[in-house]
Amino acid sequence: MQTSVANHALNSRLLDTVATNATNCTSTPGSAVPCPVDGERFHSWKEIAVYPAALLAMSLAIASGTFAQNYCVHPRMISVTGTSEIKVAPDEVTLFLGVESRDKDLAVAKANNDKSIKNLLSLAHNVGIDAKDIQTSALNMGPKYSEEKTPRFLGYEVSQTISLTLKDISKYE
Repeated sequence: MQTSVANHALNSRLLDTVATNATNCTSTPGSAVPCPVDGERFHSWKEIAVYPAALLAMSLAIASGTFAQNYCVHPRMISVTGTSEIKVAPDEVTLFLGVESRDKDLAVAKANNDKSIKNLLSLAHNVGIDAKDIQTSALNMGPKYSEEKTPRFLGYEVSQTISLTLKDISKYE
């Protein structure tokens, strides 16, 4: 704000100097507008006023840039970081139950595993677990070898995992 007041005062003095020199026609070295020499035409007030107006416009542009830098509104920002934990009583429980069978013959190992799983599913149905809440999670079959320096064949291993979802926990407490 002080810069633009000072520039306005400078422009007023320059305009006064131009007007005085034009009226008295006493040019001094370094004056803003010299007196016309013989054969030259004297500039009109409009032409003389262009220089101070340009100077004023440049000084206002510089002053407004300075003003904008000093009084620029910075955006406000809130940053929140955190964690939370909530403890509630469970309303559903999922159990994963697995059965493993081993035998030298893969078909026998698979048959034993199927028999155990069938018993497990029967038990689940007897305690009231719906068929839609029972799923096979994994079924693996493969040879099993010893962990000696020279591995030897031990037989086949069949493993099966099922998941049981208990919806009404009060029945099982």
